Amino acid sequence: MSAGLILPDGGVARSLTRVVFESMRAKILTGHLKPGEKLSIAVLTRQFGVSLSAVREGLARLTSEGWVESEDQRGFRVRGVSIEDLHDVTTARIEIEAAALRRSIEHGDAAWEAELQTAFGQLQAATPRRSASRSGTAGWARAHRRFHVALLAACGSTRLLQFQQLLFEQSERYRVLSGIVIAESRDVESEHQRIYDAAMARDATAAVAALREHFLLTASILNAARFAAQSPLGKEIER
Repeated sequence: MSAGLILPDGGVARSLTRVVFESMRAKILTGHLKPGEKLSIAVLTRQFGVSLSAVREGLARLTSEGWVESEDQRGFRVRGVSIEDLHDVTTARIEIEAAALRRSIEHGDAAWEAELQTAFGQLQAATPRRSASRSGTAGWARAHRRFHVALLAACGSTRLLQFQQLLFEQSERYRVLSGIVIAESRDVESEHQRIYDAAMARDATAAVAALREHFLLTASILNAARFAAQSPLGKEIER
């Protein structure tokens, strides 16, 4: 009976920790919490209306996933951004997604093809250059995520998919900070088309090559954004 009383409390504690984690991760992803910004446990406790332990556990998880940095005797701060980190994220993402994509193409069934086809169609419709309204960038971001998830969905590895999700979000943070949705000079539709066509043709080598080119071009554009005076990414890297 006593165990039955303990479990709900533990569940509530885990739930509160998850609220802290997910809310702060979203704020970091969207730039509402700036790179290098100090995080006060006392302030966060009041802000979320939760216990110190819930905030500490949330910060510990954010630290383990690379969103927050712990400073000895000085508390926590939002992880900074740098060109070196952007390149590291890009390199890791290429390695993880290339491995997952090869496996997904090898094992994908008709249901995988159908979901990939649907996801690609939504991405085409949501791409700002094709959309009647260029303000629908949130819809494009959702469609873009769905497409990349669909590509790898049949890889059969939960671990690879977990790493992919984390690296995708880390990459998205740089895109958001750059202020760029799709560079005007970039034909991102053709990039996605090449990845999609190769995947549907079960040509893993071509699909991985197209994916790698897609990621490297994204990184080069974000790298260039740091030189733009008006770019939030450039301002953050200079700090």
